[in-house]
Amino acid sequence: MTPIYKVWEALTEKLPTALQESYDNCGLQVGDPSQIATGVLCCVDITEAVLQEAIAKGCNMIIAHHPLLFKGLKQIGTSSYIERCVRLAIRHDLTIYAAHTNADNADGGLNYLLAEELGLESATALAPMSDTLMELVTFVPAKELNQVAEALWAAGAGSIGAYDSCSYRCSGQGTFRALDGAHPFVGEIGQLHVEPEERLSLTFPAYLQRQVEKALLTSHPYETPAYSVTRLQNVHPRIGAGVIGELPEAEPVDSFLRRVADYFKTDQLRYSVTEKTAIKRVAICGGAGAFLWKQAKRAGADILITGEAKYNDYFDCEGAPILCTVGHYESESIATQLFAQIISDKMPNFAVYQSVTASIMAKETTTKKTTTKKSTKAKEVATPDVATTVASPEANVSSADRTVADKLIALSRLQETFTKIDHIKTLRGELPLEVQDLEDEIEGMETRLKHLEEDNKRQVQAVATEKAKIQKAGERIEEYKEQLNNVKNNREYDNLSKEIEFQGLEIELSQKRIAEGTTEIQHRKERIATLKETIGERRVDLEAKQEELARIKGETKQEEESLRAEAIRLEEGIEERLLHAFTRIREGARNGLAVVPIDRDACGGCFNKIPPQRQVDLKLHKKIIVCEYCGRILVDPELVEEAHQHN
Repeated sequence: MTPIYKVWEALTEKLPTALQESYDNCGLQVGDPSQIATGVLCCVDITEAVLQEAIAKGCNMIIAHHPLLFKGLKQIGTSSYIERCVRLAIRHDLTIYAAHTNADNADGGLNYLLAEELGLESATALAPMSDTLMELVTFVPAKELNQVAEALWAAGAGSIGAYDSCSYRCSGQGTFRALDGAHPFVGEIGQLHVEPEERLSLTFPAYLQRQVEKALLTSHPYETPAYSVTRLQNVHPRIGAGVIGELPEAEPVDSFLRRVADYFKTDQLRYSVTEKTAIKRVAICGGAGAFLWKQAKRAGADILITGEAKYNDYFDCEGAPILCTVGHYESESIATQLFAQIISDKMPNFAVYQSVTASIMAKETTTKKTTTKKSTKAKEVATPDVATTVASPEANVSSADRTVADKLIALSRLQETFTKIDHIKTLRGELPLEVQDLEDEIEGMETRLKHLEEDNKRQVQAVATEKAKIQKAGERIEEYKEQLNNVKNNREYDNLSKEIEFQGLEIELSQKRIAEGTTEIQHRKERIATLKETIGERRVDLEAKQEELARIKGETKQEEESLRAEAIRLEEGIEERLLHAFTRIREGARNGLAVVPIDRDACGGCFNKIPPQRQVDLKLHKKIIVCEYCGRILVDPELVEEAHQHN
């Protein structure tokens, strides 16, 4: 069982709230984070319809892109949708969490996902944030340097651009005297100690300071490690507003704009007049990002894609870059995919849904503009057959070519095909995950084994060095004893005696180090042997699971390929907007069912009762009807049987 706060910890690990803008209000909005999470619904906006959808799906946590609460409430009544939503959330014990501008500004956030979807390469922040980088400098005994560095890297330090495990190291000597009450790792109480140390320097994002410092204090061998943290003026290249990247190849303007319109499912795309003929360098900012056109221009962008802009913005940019707006909601609807992806990657067995309830957006009436040198600087491009989401209990999808019954049969056949594919995946169970976990575990243990063997080699060399020191000190003692037979005065005798005594102390010190080193070598050899044995056992387990997985895949491969080919064929016969709605519903459903029949007067997906009048409408086959509780497409059992006969 997973508490709600564990879910948002997984989210904030990728989208830190520290990256939000000053005006924003990300984080917990309503609810108790300590209660057990039953499911998560991801959405763009919090509305009463979205909360009802969460209740119907058994989710007690909603993650929204736009915060419900931007400012304090003086009352919780019914006068506004915000108050009504808060009342509804409290009444049903729902927790609401928002990830807004932190999701926009984060490395790998919303804008980076948009860039990936549009095929951009080498994406970086368009307007990088300042004061986001810090430098840690610490001093570590040479022998323990690697363990401290690896702990800091694991905590998120040492990443620069496309590189990780970055650090700077410099050798030197550290001195200290342990006082009464201390518990020194090396050295003796009351004696000045000189220790060979390494200066270790790493950079890290400012929002990771707490966990980086914790990793340092946990891994450092000293009782009180010396370190400093400095805020840098450098900007983080991948944290900030918007992103900019390049297409693999230049694309004609008309072709690229058409592709943008198709992707964002918008029937009207607005863009400024330009003399450009091709698009290569693209800037993107979800939401209201027109303010970034100057940064886009300085960065050499051919086009800036955003959600909305002011009327005069199209004039101001002068087509360099092209200012292109797709709609605020359209530009940020990918947030649900981002949230679901982050949570599923961290918690693969947790129930995560993407809302199928579209936000209620005010439709703007637009007028076709004439494009002359002295008049309007904005164009619009219309896109036919644009996909839409099922946004109400009834979605009219009439077509001149096919009847509603034909469409429902096609959807039922497609659903049955995908159900068979899901059944094949169920046969494999968690084997693919178990294989991946074992591979990762073995790789980690092999890395640990390599480090242990390297440390052992260094320790053996150190022991050999100390033995050489003993031999050399013994030779010096013999030399000094011979010189004692030929001394001429007391001062010379005293000096030689002190040298002999000093060399004797050096021998004792070396012997102590040899004893400690030998013990450490023995312990390390035992650890190496145990680790090799464990790796061997894990390899046997891995081979067994790989063989089992290969056997299951071999048995089901031909059937799965046949089913996937059948699914592609069926998808080609379904109109685009209906297929898009089917896909969205299926992705958001826990069991993968987007099309369900009526069974015993109830929805076959959520098992809520369907009113008799609605059942009559289903039998008439005049319109596509979805369940008002779970959002699944409902079909008459007779059509399901007919679809089954077709399959």
